[in-house]
Amino acid sequence: MKIKFCLFLSLFSASHLKAEKFDINSYIAKTLLVSNELKYYSESEELAKKAMASSFASLYIPSAYYRFSSDLYSSSKKSLSIRKENSYSDIVFSYDIFSNLSSYFDFKKSGLQLEISQRELWLKRQEIIYSAMKKYCDALKYAKLYQVTKASEKSYADEYEKASQYYKDGLRSYSDLLKSRLNYENAKLSSIYYENLYKNSLMELNYGIYRQPDEDNELEELSGYEKAPAESISKSIEIAVANRKELQNLKAEERYLALDIKKRMGEYLPAFNISASYSSSGILNLSNPNSPKDAYSLLLSLKVPFGSELFSKSENYSLAYAALERKKREIKEYELKIRKEIISLRLDLNYAYEKYEVSKTNSEISKTNLEIVKQKYAEGKASVIELIEAQKDDLSAQSGLAESFYDLYLKRAEYSKALGMDIWREK
Repeated sequence: MKIKFCLFLSLFSASHLKAEKFDINSYIAKTLLVSNELKYYSESEELAKKAMASSFASLYIPSAYYRFSSDLYSSSKKSLSIRKENSYSDIVFSYDIFSNLSSYFDFKKSGLQLEISQRELWLKRQEIIYSAMKKYCDALKYAKLYQVTKASEKSYADEYEKASQYYKDGLRSYSDLLKSRLNYENAKLSSIYYENLYKNSLMELNYGIYRQPDEDNELEELSGYEKAPAESISKSIEIAVANRKELQNLKAEERYLALDIKKRMGEYLPAFNISASYSSSGILNLSNPNSPKDAYSLLLSLKVPFGSELFSKSENYSLAYAALERKKREIKEYELKIRKEIISLRLDLNYAYEKYEVSKTNSEISKTNLEIVKQKYAEGKASVIELIEAQKDDLSAQSGLAESFYDLYLKRAEYSKALGMDIWREK
């Protein structure tokens, strides 16, 4: 079943392009493709990869550079020129063999930052997918509600027309005529309300993929909904605690802070450093013939801190330790939050399933009852009040069915999201 969403020319004067066709999967895929937010997080991940590569290079790869210098002009050389005898060229290699493991800690921390950025990208993707699902479901839901209210309006219009004729024939009172007209006017107002909701949902749908708000779309109906989750609540909590990327990021931040403490502890120790360097001059045969061609060294340095410097190191260590303890408390609190969230969502999901099943039954009963009351009213065996109540019941039941179906679909996605599971995978 396909529902065509067309904005009305009375609302928008701009010319409409050809309607684009979507199902929920193609709409989500398009949203992910064009999302500026997702691109931002993807760029952050790439920057984290580069930062880790830089830390790796600092730890394991020697520093190297080529250097060239020449005396262009001086008091002993009055002409502006480059001469071989006044030039120097060399290549230099240097490597920090040991420096209190500072570079090692920086490398490990950059790896944790990369893990965090990758999870943040995944979480943002989940958020965008759920938002796209909601926009799509809202568009379908308000289209259905608009159809229901328009059908109800037509029913009230028909009844008002009959009531007018019955009044002329002396079969109904003037009070019945006024009540029929009042119901018809209220039905028109309700149609306008849902028409506006419907149009706004279409604009939100287009905005999610950066299209003009008045462009038309042809949306395919959802095929159905998943069954209720089979696992127990305790098993669901276990899955969520193991899978939730937010909790994994908090634990990665804890490890990051633990590494920071180890680095701060190293600052209390004497700064011990071993470095090696090698240089070769005369590259391209540009050097003073009397200068040595090769030079190398193995350097050792030791720096013992004392005095006022120790107070600042103590402050830095205390700050790092406090940050680690706070993070541990935050992790415990977040685990409790996950447990509470899963239990609450499971209750909501169970209710949503029951509500949908009851709504299907109510829809069938109210429709049948309305037809019976209409027939009785035409035969003069039912009052206008009975007819009005039957029409209201049917409108409420049909609206409730539309809302409960899409609410159930979204609640199932929200529950999967809370478990830390992929709520959508590209087909």
